[in-house]
Amino acid sequence: MGADVLLILTDVERACLDWGSPKRRGLERVGVAEMSRYAAAGHFKAGSMGPKVEACLRFARQGGTGIIANLLDVEPALRGETGTGVLPEGRAAAAASKPDRQLT
Repeated sequence: MGADVLLILTDVERACLDWGSPKRRGLERVGVAEMSRYAAAGHFKAGSMGPKVEACLRFARQGGTGIIANLLDVEPALRGETGTGVLPEGRAAAAASKPDRQLT
């Protein structure tokens, strides 16, 4: 396709660890290896965030950036201001993931 970005729009701000618990933490910028570990640990349910994360992982493994964001935040998500960006490993090292951000 020649695309650099895969944008998946949904009804939440970003992918989260510990979804549904008081410890819920939003992910901002995450490399493929790190996001794969979170997925393997069961953080993303098969009927919900799981397919979105898997699509972003496949895209990022090919060198693009996968973004999961709220459907009302297209432009800010493309600017990297919101959403979860899944980055190829080469670019992930330069961008810090922030899984400790508490969402309210």
